[in-house]
Amino acid sequence: MKRTSYELFMILFERLIKSGLPLADPYPRLVWQKKKTAIVKEKKVDLSKFKILCDFGGRAFGFIRCKEPEKINLARFKALVDKHLVSEDEREKLWPGAKELWVYGIRDWFPFEGSRKIRKAAGGTQASIIEVVFKRKNFDPRLTAKELKEASNEELVSLHGQVHTFWEERGGRRGDELVINAHLLIVGEMKRRGLEHRIQDQLDEIAAELMGLRVNEDYVYMDDLQEILGSRFTLKDP
Repeated sequence: MKRTSYELFMILFERLIKSGLPLADPYPRLVWQKKKTAIVKEKKVDLSKFKILCDFGGRAFGFIRCKEPEKINLARFKALVDKHLVSEDEREKLWPGAKELWVYGIRDWFPFEGSRKIRKAAGGTQASIIEVVFKRKNFDPRLTAKELKEASNEELVSLHGQVHTFWEERGGRRGDELVINAHLLIVGEMKRRGLEHRIQDQLDEIAAELMGLRVNEDYVYMDDLQEILGSRFTLKDP
C-alpha cells in the first residue's frame, strides 16, 4: 500500500527528532486526545523545538512543539485550567510550595495513530529525555550499534531470527548489502556478549566469508566489524 504524505512526514520526523518531553500520567494521553492544549512546568525550559511527547511508563504519543512560555502566578494558573487540565490538588503534588510557574501553549502537534512503546530512557531528566528509542513492531534493517548494545539478550536473539526471515522475504540476494550489514551488526554484538552463532544458511555463509572464516565451522566468533570491514562497513540501501 502506498504511504500517504503524512506517513512519510512522520517517518522523516522519527529519523530527525530524538529528544523527548516526558509528562506525568494522564497528561500525554490528554494531549493526544486534543483535550489538553497547554503544558505547565516549574522552570523555564526550551520547548520551541520539536520533541517526542512521552510518559514515564514507556509510551510515546507524537511530536510536539510549544509556543514561548508565559510566567504565571497561582491565580493565572487557576484561570488557565481549561487549557492545561492540572487540578489544584495535582499542582500541589507536582510542584509543592511553588508560587510561580511557566505555561507553554502547544504550537504544533503531530500525533501517532496510537501510543507507541519506547525503551527506558538512557539519559535525561524529569523535564527532558536525551534520546527516545522506539521498540520495533516489525523488523527494520536500519540498525545502529548503540541500539543493539542496549538490547537484552532475548531481544538480540529475536532480531537475529528476524533478519534471517527478512533476508528470505527479500529474495536472499548476495548483493543485498542492507540486510547483510544488518546481520553483521547483530552477529558482532552476539560475539561481544559471548553468544553462539551457527552457520545455517547462505546469509551466515556470506558473513563467514566477509570475516575470513571457514564456512564448515559450527560456530562463528567475529572480531570487531569496523576493524575487519573498514571502508566497506556501510548501511546502504541497495
